[in-house]
Amino acid sequence: MSYLACRKCKKFHVISAENPLSFDKCENCGGILEFAGNKRELQFILNNIEMPKITYDKICTACKSKNPRETGTCLYCGNSQFMLHYDENSINNFNVAMQKISVNNSNNTKLNSKKPNRIGNILLSLIIGITDFIFLTILGINLVLGEVTSVNMELIQAHFVPLSIVVFLSLFIAGILSIFVIPKSNYKQSFLISALIGMFVGASCGIISSNIMIALGGLILFGAVSGFGGIIGSLLIKKLSKKMI
Repeated sequence: MSYLACRKCKKFHVISAENPLSFDKCENCGGILEFAGNKRELQFILNNIEMPKITYDKICTACKSKNPRETGTCLYCGNSQFMLHYDENSINNFNVAMQKISVNNSNNTKLNSKKPNRIGNILLSLIIGITDFIFLTILGINLVLGEVTSVNMELIQAHFVPLSIVVFLSLFIAGILSIFVIPKSNYKQSFLISALIGMFVGASCGIISSNIMIALGGLILFGAVSGFGGIIGSLLIKKLSKKMI
């Protein structure tokens, strides 16, 4: 693939047999367009790098003396074989420009390799998980109890099993959904992050009931349920990623 590039405004055009260009000046700034036979040459133009230039003089292969380019034989020894050489200043300028490009690419790599905001993602995951849990629990209670004006202990005890199922399913689904905002988490990380949702719910139950045993049991049981949901969520993400590739 070949290109015509403007050294002044850095705009370039792709040229081919199917897409020939009939102009030699940049349509954007009026600068002279330069030909680049490949992407490497294109980068030289866009970064304002000039290739090393051949000097006007040529060097005798026998005595190493400099001779004018028009000379047929060496003015010093009569030898007729010469070799061309590059201008030292243009070589130095080329090397300096290439070093700058190398440094810039290295800095860009370092900037792009910065770690994502892990704490922010975890907090977002917890907010999403807790919100999903509350929504799903309310929805499940309405499905089990119907439209009720108030919920008391007698009503909870009468529907203890279905309400427990609602809570556990809500925690499990919340754990699955929460892990979708954490990029590239392994199974262990997914479990620990999602388990925080269940632990929060368990601690809240303990605070409301003012019972330490309920709080400890809720931390362990609810944390395990939502944590298992996180593992399932991580597994689903990996399977979906493979199908998309």
